[in-house]
Amino acid sequence: MKSLTIAFLVALSCGIASAQAPREKPKELEQLKQYVGHWTTDVTSKQAEWTSQELEFRCSNHAEFAPNGWFLQHREVNHIVGEPDKISKGIWFQTYDPASSKFITWFFQSSGIISHTTGTWDAASKTFHFDEVEPPSGTTHRFAERFRDAATVDGALSFTGNDGIKKFEMVWTRKRQAGISGKSLMEQWGKLGTPIQPIPDEVKKLEAFVGTKDVEFINRPSIVSPKGGSTKTVTTGEWILDGRFVLARTGVGEKESCFVSGYDSNKRAFRYVRFGSNGEVEENIGQWNETDTSFHWKGVGDANGLTRTSTSRVLAGGAIETHILTKTADGKVHMDLTIKSTPKK
Repeated sequence: MKSLTIAFLVALSCGIASAQAPREKPKELEQLKQYVGHWTTDVTSKQAEWTSQELEFRCSNHAEFAPNGWFLQHREVNHIVGEPDKISKGIWFQTYDPASSKFITWFFQSSGIISHTTGTWDAASKTFHFDEVEPPSGTTHRFAERFRDAATVDGALSFTGNDGIKKFEMVWTRKRQAGISGKSLMEQWGKLGTPIQPIPDEVKKLEAFVGTKDVEFINRPSIVSPKGGSTKTVTTGEWILDGRFVLARTGVGEKESCFVSGYDSNKRAFRYVRFGSNGEVEENIGQWNETDTSFHWKGVGDANGLTRTSTSRVLAGGAIETHILTKTADGKVHMDLTIKSTPKK
């Protein structure tokens, strides 16, 4: 989708402002290493209430760790068997959260779907079990992947209504492809093709964030920055998933961040999720205000009683100015940050 967005600037700034020391990676990330490499997958979407007929899909997937080994990043391209021109794409990030003792996955698909699951690993059956964080109302969700062996994974996904009727059911088998670098897959995944679903007009609002930007972070005195200060960096980004989402990356010193942002038609809101090199995951949701040409963001699920709000105003010439304010539960200013972003010359 977009290339570089406010979303990213807001998210990265939090990490820079807090200047977190590197954390030790949880040993549970070792379980995700089983996915590293290149895979092909045969998928059957069975007939159910949400799918009028059975369909067969063929998928190619490449998984590698990034950033800084905290997240397993999957990139996938798939098509309907017999209809090679009908291509869809996806990207997802997986990690382990020690606080909740859960594996966390965020999915983004070229159809516009954004999905968030949490899960566990069963060593006895060699199976990951995942639960949708926000399943469709009135449904229960089941999602599991079992490692038959190091080169074969059997998977199943279903949604069942409270009335017991199967709403959706899909099964698949992944096969590891030894010796394949995934280069051709990455080239196809990165090419902006024809969207399989119409892209909402709202996505156009993010055009200002595409490209390479010079960025300055200006901290006013606060809990995380008692004396204030400023930092400069460069951000880059690219449209992905056929123009439906944006993947952006940046870094200051050893601190790296990448994020995916887009427009969620179901929530009727802009959303972005940041994945940081210290294992952080941050979700934000926002709206566009035409009057002041600004995005207004609010943090979702902020920890430790903090509240985070931000406004990103699109200025003339592609410049953007963002102000982020986080406060503690008792109203103290935790962070007060302004981000100035200008197109790189």
